Amino acid sequence: MSSSLLLNLAKQTEPVGEVVSVKCGATFEGVNLKQAFIRLRYSA
Repeated sequence: MSSSLLLNLAKQTEPVGEVVSVKCGATFEGVNLKQAFIRLRYSA
């Protein structure tokens, strides 16, 4: 999954998602991806 796709998904859900994607982009894989989206949801 490309980081640009993650960035687009994050932008659609929350403005903060862009920051989360950039910060976590280096470590995004499998469980990290799920945890990031869970955090994104609960931070809203």
